[in-house]
Amino acid sequence: MSTGQSTVYRRDPSADEVEAANAEIARQEQAVAAIELQIQKLISEIAKLRTQQRTHKDAIHRCKGVITLARRIPEELLVKIFELCVADGWTRAPIVVSHVCSAWRRAATALRVWSHIYLDADSVDALGRTRFWLQRAGNMPLHITILASWHTPHTQLVDAVSILSRHASQWVSLKLSIDSLAITLFALSNFTQPMPNLREVDIQVQLHEGGDIDDQFTLADAFNMEVAPALSEVRFNCNILPARLKIPAQVSSLTIDITDSPVSHPLSNLALVDLLEGLPQLGRLTVQLPLVYEAQMLDEDPERIVDLMRLSSLTLYGPTDLNGLLAHLLAPSLKGLYLRSLEDKGYRQESIGPTLLQFLHRSQPPLELLELHDIDLSPDTFQACFWASPDLRVLRLHESSISENTIRLLSGRNAMCPKLTHLDLRWCSHLAGNALVDLVRGRRPSSLEDDGDSGMDGYSAIGVEPIAEIGILNCCFVLERDVLQLARMTTVRLSMREDDYCRKQSVLY
Repeated sequence: MSTGQSTVYRRDPSADEVEAANAEIARQEQAVAAIELQIQKLISEIAKLRTQQRTHKDAIHRCKGVITLARRIPEELLVKIFELCVADGWTRAPIVVSHVCSAWRRAATALRVWSHIYLDADSVDALGRTRFWLQRAGNMPLHITILASWHTPHTQLVDAVSILSRHASQWVSLKLSIDSLAITLFALSNFTQPMPNLREVDIQVQLHEGGDIDDQFTLADAFNMEVAPALSEVRFNCNILPARLKIPAQVSSLTIDITDSPVSHPLSNLALVDLLEGLPQLGRLTVQLPLVYEAQMLDEDPERIVDLMRLSSLTLYGPTDLNGLLAHLLAPSLKGLYLRSLEDKGYRQESIGPTLLQFLHRSQPPLELLELHDIDLSPDTFQACFWASPDLRVLRLHESSISENTIRLLSGRNAMCPKLTHLDLRWCSHLAGNALVDLVRGRRPSSLEDDGDSGMDGYSAIGVEPIAEIGILNCCFVLERDVLQLARMTTVRLSMREDDYCRKQSVLY
């Protein structure tokens, strides 16, 4: 469009139009200013309301704090909770919980909350932290944990042990977790003060290929009767079983837990016999070995016997040959026998039956609990073991091929194991449910009426205890109708409990 043509459609505003536009702009600006002023007033009012809201929320929070469970927990219970937290490994618990509120702070000042002394000899200011904890613990019984490594300076470890030894009369338990045999022995050599109240010692150590393996590891000197007369329990955890291990003679509970390791050496059951001969007070023994020791358990003197007159509980868990230790034991007071194998069933387990029978016949123990975990016996051996265990109350069979005929020996007029009340069966693939029904029915008191065809000759057991509970896990030939029949006569368990023995076992593969 040309310039001449555009002038036809455009013109300059008149003076009146300019004045009117300016007046309108002024009015709109006044309106905007008024609205802005109103907005500022509203913002100020909202801020005041927000402040009031926070005040009310704070009041609500304080009131909820008064009625919350944490505030209503009695101080003694808080103290116990804090103590359990520390015992479970949360070493900073007393400091952290004291920042929650005044009630928790009061509970955190309880002396026994500070009684678990955790000393990491490699940490920064380990000595200062230990002194602080000992000061807060006062005269309470002490549970000592010492961690060190091969690169821990000897002077620092000596200083740490020296500080703790000043309170040795308060020690109740001691745990050493060190990745070097030499450092462990060095630490033990510095325990020179009497420990009259020490009851538990837990040693966790690593042995390395070379000179460490054949060295003697002894606790008998550092914790002899004169130094630690109350010592009753020792737990020894290592990656390799030392060739010679000496435990204080006063110990009544011993756990030897050997984890899997890159090296091993042939192990004789007589090495264990040598150890046990020096423990006349032993009441509980647990030996756990990894499968690396398979077929390395040597019997150099099959006629050698160690007399453990007070032994009441024995657990052997490892390769099949470990059970050969039974051939060397006399345990006339044994009440609980736990045999657990790491190997698959097969020909290598054939020797367990004769060894077990030899042990039962020689010792004649008042055995109340027998557990066979991944260990199988022949029908004749099962029968002989039952005859040799008249006091048996609990029978646990894990992955066993026990037969129906063998189970039926536990019921009827001439039932073996007349005191048996608890039966736990797992992965027993040859066992039919009707045999269990007959077993439970056959042990019922004569005063109870039979509730159906038992498949037997109509009699009830006389002079035998009824089955109070039967556990059935993964037994493929025990059917639903069998479980329902059993449930009408006794308690039937089809799942594991929280404290089940299978949950507690260490994995040693």
